[in-house]
Amino acid sequence: MKNKFLILLLIITTIASSSLKAQNTPYNWRGDPFAWQLAFGTEENSEKSGDFCRTSDDNYLLISSSQGLEQTLLYMVKTTLNGEIIWEKTQQIRDFEYTLANYKICEGEEGYYYIGGGYHISNSIPWKPYLIKINNYGDTMWVKTLEGEPLVQYYFNNLIKGNDNSIIATGLFEDYQIIKFNYQGDTVWTLNHRIDRIIAMEDHYIAFEYNTTNNLLFINENGEVYNQIQAPFDITQDVTKTKSGTFLIKGYDINICSGIAKINQLGELIFKNCETNVSNSPIYIQEGLNDNILCLGVYYDGYMATDFRIYLLDENAEYIKDTILYRSELDEIPRGLEITDEGDYILFGWGEEGPIGGSDLILAKMYQWQTTGINEIANNVEVNIFPNPVADIINLNFGEEFTGSYSLFGQTGKIITEGKINYQTQIQIPASNLCAGIYLLNIYNNTNNQIINNKIIKL
Repeated sequence: MKNKFLILLLIITTIASSSLKAQNTPYNWRGDPFAWQLAFGTEENSEKSGDFCRTSDDNYLLISSSQGLEQTLLYMVKTTLNGEIIWEKTQQIRDFEYTLANYKICEGEEGYYYIGGGYHISNSIPWKPYLIKINNYGDTMWVKTLEGEPLVQYYFNNLIKGNDNSIIATGLFEDYQIIKFNYQGDTVWTLNHRIDRIIAMEDHYIAFEYNTTNNLLFINENGEVYNQIQAPFDITQDVTKTKSGTFLIKGYDINICSGIAKINQLGELIFKNCETNVSNSPIYIQEGLNDNILCLGVYYDGYMATDFRIYLLDENAEYIKDTILYRSELDEIPRGLEITDEGDYILFGWGEEGPIGGSDLILAKMYQWQTTGINEIANNVEVNIFPNPVADIINLNFGEEFTGSYSLFGQTGKIITEGKINYQTQIQIPASNLCAGIYLLNIYNNTNNQIINNKIIKL
């Protein structure tokens, strides 16, 4: 198979505005409070699979297949960080029946985006992978398809920005699994390793290979593997780089362990925890604002993804809580998780019974979970702050008698209420008259030093 892409003729069809959803449509996930949850898609087709990314101009770009009775389109929508639609488009890649699937997206040079996907013709089995470049307005720069014999099965599982004006793709592409492209879509090099996840470092790449010995690969900019060691898991489901430069990994060892691990940049194991209570399913992992760990995934009952869940773990991957966002006999599939600058959670996925038409994409912002368990404060005194979110009363329970004070601040920084704590084990702060929103609760010791800073959500 030749290691280059061929230009694919492009026919763009923009669906009439009546078939695209021009206004935000609410969705109905349950669980902990959401700032918002929205559905996106076309009225005639079903939007499935897909990917999303945060753009360099601080917006979100969502992509998916848009499946109809006669053909499947590429669906794209760009939103603000609050989910408001900036533009929305569908695109036809060829003028005959085909199916598109397995999308991945990343931003390359500022304002340009690369979409990896695939198609097959007239419901035939073989698939052809392709790569699309679009600009900041969704206009297509070029479409290129992988040369060679079509595959019975193929997929993209990574599409990331490289270090030197390049895009790195991994997946199943016949006789090689890692491809480096330049920004014109030309192949720079290929490697034959089946990769689960790959991360770009300053001058090399760290790749997690599927179920082999010494499956943690270190690859230089020329596509040469210069070191191989054992990864924490046989199969790596997701990897994220932490603020300290380490890596959190969600994965599993076949028939042995499903859990979370942390390694340093040399691949040395920091911890591996197989007692996380996180389901062994397609899952996404991110580091929270306070060094805790968030996971988004599904629980499978047989072959159906019946529970769409988000999990909160501490910095050592010890279970704290989880919540079911959706439960149904129909598929509800997570496709991405991001932590905002404020520590809240952006969830991306798709659901079978959407409010627009058929399956719809879902983008939601969920308020940051407070570890309403235990906060340690001065002299090993503990405080339990609950409930959070709150409707009427904020309870502060101390492990022993505590002396100090508290202040509750509004979003403008103004003190809403404050009070003294005099040798008390518990106090209550009235909240029924507060407007819905986010507040900040500070607790001070008897020398007026701030020892707790906690976000409170008022329903």
